[in-house]
Amino acid sequence: MEEKRNRKVDFTKKKSSLKPERRVREINKKDYKVEEQKPKKYISKKRRKRRMRILFTLLLILVLGSTLTALSLTVFFPIKNINVVNNKKYSTKQIVSAIGVVKGDNLLLANQSRATKAVKTNMPYIKSIEFNKKLPFSLEVKVNEYKVYSQIKYKNKYIVVGDDGLILEVSDKFTKNATEIRGVKPKTQTIGEKITFEEDEKETILQKTNKIIKAFQEKNLGKITLINYENMHDIMVTYSNRIVMLLGSDSYLDQKLSHAKEVLASRNNSTETGTLNLSRIPGSKNESSFIPRELEKSEIAGK
Repeated sequence: MEEKRNRKVDFTKKKSSLKPERRVREINKKDYKVEEQKPKKYISKKRRKRRMRILFTLLLILVLGSTLTALSLTVFFPIKNINVVNNKKYSTKQIVSAIGVVKGDNLLLANQSRATKAVKTNMPYIKSIEFNKKLPFSLEVKVNEYKVYSQIKYKNKYIVVGDDGLILEVSDKFTKNATEIRGVKPKTQTIGEKITFEEDEKETILQKTNKIIKAFQEKNLGKITLINYENMHDIMVTYSNRIVMLLGSDSYLDQKLSHAKEVLASRNNSTETGTLNLSRIPGSKNESSFIPRELEKSEIAGK
């Protein structure tokens, strides 16, 4: 007991108050500080080398890309074949000459918008063109032409109109397979402009014409060769250049043409000529009458 009492305690020794985990962290921090104390010159030199490698790689990619681009726009992809499709009004030779692209030109540099502008200036029947570049050597030129929708006879001239109302041509000759319009006065005869008429009111002549042609198509009645608007309340339509249909106004077209279809089916004669009066439809008796006769020249398109 006395020995325990007489045992001296050494207060100079400090026990570590840090837990084992904290001691490990302290050691790691010291190691990091030692690593951090490496010469700055060594670290900056290493960084410079890395940056130089990255910069060199980027420059190399840029030079190679520029070289390949320059070659593809000058040496590579020369046009060897120019093919024109869907052209009816103009020949392949005429269109190739108009687009301003020749064999040997670079395929990638062929300019569609510039070619379209040049073609539309010289060839009014062409609505648009489309370039299909077929690597490595072929250019396909796809042509979209206006459909001749109607032709207006005025002062012994025929004003040819496209499907959107643009004037395509002013000719002395009659164009086959296009509905002839008579009894109207065009305000303009300028090619490339949309046609208008002095008779146009709320519903234009083009709208009336479209309505009548569409109604005939829906009834599968066939081709309208002539529409005469000399009297807007007594419109005369020549069907297939052999039957004059008196429509009256352009109202109730569905009923009128349903009767016309029944009459034509009942007569069953594809060569018969005459006048079919539909102006009294609809009426109390929905009467329609057919009178066989020879047509006059003024009732036949192109005469």
